[in-house]
Amino acid sequence: SQGRQANFSGNKVSIQTTSTGYGIYNFTSASSTSRSTCANNMVVIPNTVSNSRGIYISASYWDVYHNSVRTGGSSTSTSYAALYTSGTGNDVQNNIAQKDGPGYAAYGAGGTFTHNNNIFYTQGSNATNFTLDATESSSDPQFNGTTDLYIAVNSDAYNGGAALASITTDIDGNARSATTPDMGATEYDLPGRDISVNGIDAPSSPVFSGSQNVSVSIINFGVDTITSAQVGWELNGVAQTSASWTGSLLSLI
Repeated sequence: SQGRQANFSGNKVSIQTTSTGYGIYNFTSASSTSRSTCANNMVVIPNTVSNSRGIYISASYWDVYHNSVRTGGSSTSTSYAALYTSGTGNDVQNNIAQKDGPGYAAYGAGGTFTHNNNIFYTQGSNATNFTLDATESSSDPQFNGTTDLYIAVNSDAYNGGAALASITTDIDGNARSATTPDMGATEYDLPGRDISVNGIDAPSSPVFSGSQNVSVSIINFGVDTITSAQVGWELNGVAQTSASWTGSLLSLI
């Protein structure tokens, strides 16, 4: 009923239709003093050949927080965005909305709404019909796959959200960072320091008898820039004195 608070959270929605589909459709308004919530949801509509909306908020006073949405669709119509909102007083934060193909990732139709710390990414020419603020991005969020909306790499989603008192866990029940939560439905961690030998650069084969200089390449799989490392090595199964390295090795991820 009008003004009644609703909470639509923690759902995984996958629609495999090739026709029009809505993942989450909220059309009942709340009020400024008793708001409704749509949070920590994953919505996938990959096969739509016409029109679809991943999350469709056709109502007022909804908090749309920490959702991950990915939709397809060949339509360039403004009406068929991955995340579509109308109404008054809606608050859109810490979401990831991706549109595969032309069209908008997010669209605001009339009314008023606030938006911060979101990623709106499209393969088309316009990610949104509104101006992103300094906390938002139109970059590729790097989902694991078309239907797998988890993330395992260093994209703008990582530590890119704003802390929200009402959202302390993710879709899987994992604790959110109290200061820099990840955008989208899942909270994930990447290693700070994680280096490995990437290959032996010298000597090259064939190796001749006598002394040879040995050089190797190292690679940084962590998120921190590495400035020093110890490289251990063996000769015929016998550990040798480790080699010291200093420099500046940026993250690969």
